[in-house]
Amino acid sequence: MDTRLRTVSLVLTAAALSVFTVGCGSPELTPRESTTLAGGVLGAGTGALVGSATGPGAAIGAGIGGGIGLVGGAAVGDEIEIIDAKNDQTQSLLQSQERDLEAQRREMDQMKLEQEKDELQEQNQSRIR
Repeated sequence: MDTRLRTVSLVLTAAALSVFTVGCGSPELTPRESTTLAGGVLGAGTGALVGSATGPGAAIGAGIGGGIGLVGGAAVGDEIEIIDAKNDQTQSLLQSQERDLEAQRREMDQMKLEQEKDELQEQNQSRIR
């Protein structure tokens, strides 16, 4: 029972230190940083629990699980950043096309007004003759 209590204490301490370390960092983490951190913490916690239950020890399990979690979290974070960049590019293109459409609508409205003006002038001139 004493080993399990130490394992739980170790995991909670590692999680608390991770949270406090993140709080002291930059004001906003990138998706890659946050998923890397989350993967490392979850991997270390899971590894510590599995390591203590299967025999090699909580520290070894936490180290292995943390490493795997860091790599997995970084990979997921990279994909999130790639998708975010593509979404930003698509949004920018969409806004550009919306501006173009609005300019074309204004141009068409102006052309209609000019056409109506010309038609009215022709009607007035035909009445005068």
